[in-house]
Amino acid sequence: MAVAVRYTSGATLTYHLTAYAPWEGYRLMVNGSLGRLELEVTESSHVDPEHAATLKGVALQGGQTDPLGRLATQRDGALSLLTGLAANRSFETGLPVRVADLLRVP
Repeated sequence: MAVAVRYTSGATLTYHLTAYAPWEGYRLMVNGSLGRLELEVTESSHVDPEHAATLKGVALQGGQTDPLGRLATQRDGALSLLTGLAANRSFETGLPVRVADLLRVP
């Protein structure tokens, strides 16, 4: 599956999914005017919740704040879901889909 997204700001996103691969994980590449950022994550086996914070480097627990403002909000999650809904509609119709036509977000 491949999805191409164009934002009103002019930024673009491409998303590729291989659902049948024996490898689990993801590769993220961000290209910008100041360079490129790459991240590769290979999913590991189950980690019990008691040790997950230590093993996965999660420091935000017990009501601590996010000093760098990096956590996604509920609105961010809803907008990402809308991108997925638009992609599914595009797969069904074979046409581009505007997220704004699916739902109005203030």
